[in-house]
Amino acid sequence: MIEQRSHSIAFWEGLRKISSLKMRPINPEEMDILNQRGRTFKEVALGCHYRMYTGNMIFNNGYSVERFRATGRVMIDPFNFARFNPNNVAPNLQPSKNVYSDDDALTAPEIPEDKMFCTLPTITGFSFTVKRWGEVMFSFLSIFFFKQAATIRSTSTTSPRSSLTRRLSRSL
Repeated sequence: MIEQRSHSIAFWEGLRKISSLKMRPINPEEMDILNQRGRTFKEVALGCHYRMYTGNMIFNNGYSVERFRATGRVMIDPFNFARFNPNNVAPNLQPSKNVYSDDDALTAPEIPEDKMFCTLPTITGFSFTVKRWGEVMFSFLSIFFFKQAATIRSTSTTSPRSSLTRRLSRSL
């Protein structure tokens, strides 16, 4: 649901700098930043996505807004946020269907290219660092890649324990 607000600028006489007004036009550099945020929102709005995060998360518990440091890996997952926090009314996307089902009809939200700048600056997710749900800011998200060497090294050791683990996994 889109919230509509109206604003008015009071009348004044004479000249004024546009920077002194409470509202001003968006310049092209800001529009590019907001459009990039909209493309990121469209990319991660549905499903479960793992990202690196550097900054604070926000959680509104109904009585106050908590901010906590959550630098590290996060999972962007609006559906499960709504599932695990049913009393929390998050201001951003909360899909009404399970995005993990085999329903092919569920797609990413359709946001026209000329409206990308209208998306919210936060989306809900889970911080693996502090083991808490909250809202993350898009400007502090980045992509990370899992190390392939870590999985190869853990399976190639010749210790008795890893040998036992391999035998157990083959028997299952």
